[in-house]
Amino acid sequence: MSDYTIYTIGYTAFELDEFIRILKNYGINSLIDVRSYPVASEFYKTYSRNFLEPLLKTHNIIYRNYAKEFGARQENRKFYMPEGCLDFEKFSQSSIFLDGVEKIKKGIGLNYKFVLMCAEKDPINCHRAIMVARAMNKMGFKINHIHADGNIETQEKFDQRLLDSYHIQPSFLQTRDEQLYEVYRKKNKEIGFKGETRDD
Repeated sequence: MSDYTIYTIGYTAFELDEFIRILKNYGINSLIDVRSYPVASEFYKTYSRNFLEPLLKTHNIIYRNYAKEFGARQENRKFYMPEGCLDFEKFSQSSIFLDGVEKIKKGIGLNYKFVLMCAEKDPINCHRAIMVARAMNKMGFKINHIHADGNIETQEKFDQRLLDSYHIQPSFLQTRDEQLYEVYRKKNKEIGFKGETRDD
């Protein structure tokens, strides 16, 4: 699994030319859009699928939307917490999510280098990190979050920053993994989609 490296990026941190340049700098040739609805606001409209997909193609970067596999808005109620928000951990164990992971594994085997794209500038406020990257990291993927300055934050450093954001200190009563589980659940409830759902 050492070759299974995945990048993440939030487009609101970049002008479009800079966004493309950074993808190329990291050798990325396949972008996975994890937005449930791949339409950007007016200010960022160039990041809507109908504009971004053909533009990336001119730079030899493949665009795919994985709303079904990795989207933060899922229709089926069984994937939601009692509090009303999507349960990231439960959904990341679903066959839908795992199918997306398998597609990426196959793509890596074909020499594709992937980035997961969503809107939020800081991954700490985005399901691309709190749900998707967290789950993939636990599966053995190496995660690199691309920040607004173009630099990388590894998932390990991200985990520590998340713990720090909740003022969590090392404890004899809990392991680090237990602490991480709790803070990821807290963040899930803060940013998880709350909306109408349906039964399957």
